[in-house]
Amino acid sequence: MATASSRRSEVARQARDHDACLAQLAVTPSADNRYVGLLVSGPRNRVTAATKRFALLAR
Repeated sequence: MATASSRRSEVARQARDHDACLAQLAVTPSADNRYVGLLVSGPRNRVTAATKRFALLAR
């Protein structure tokens, strides 16, 4: 299976549960949704291949 990724937004970070997150995302314009993280999961060799050039804590 290929690696899965998802973006974590400020809305998701502040939500107390999944339903609250979905409700808040439904009323938040896409332009106002600030992403604060990225999750990459899967077999270690595939994750390493996909992320080996990522700069940690880059701004």
